[in-house]
Amino acid sequence: MSRSSLENIELVVRTIAQTCLDNEKYFTELDGVVGDGDFGISLASGFGVIAEQWDTLDRSSGENFLVGCAKIISRNIGGTSGSIWRAAFRNAGKSISGKEELTEWWKWYCWRFICYMGRNLFYIIF
Repeated sequence: MSRSSLENIELVVRTIAQTCLDNEKYFTELDGVVGDGDFGISLASGFGVIAEQWDTLDRSSGENFLVGCAKIISRNIGGTSGSIWRAAFRNAGKSISGKEELTEWWKWYCWRFICYMGRNLFYIIF
């Protein structure tokens, strides 16, 4: 995979991770109203590990990078949220298996996701 395509994927993952870390308290408070109050804590736990292991994640392909993130999520985010996020990252990785360049659609989707994540991460799950 080209460096620019991998950099786009990294930017999406970094944005998701940072949004989860920055909004841990807010997401937990919201979940406390409609659920068991652990959503923000769970996300921050899992994406915090991704942030800690950022430099050691396998970047030999976009697929390996995303599947590596999925494995971390699987081990560190519990409950339904962990399963949903793991599946999302794993399936995203599998969808680009063997591809050298991201399609225009995939690039558009990544950027749209970043814009959406900044405002509405909590509502993606609920």
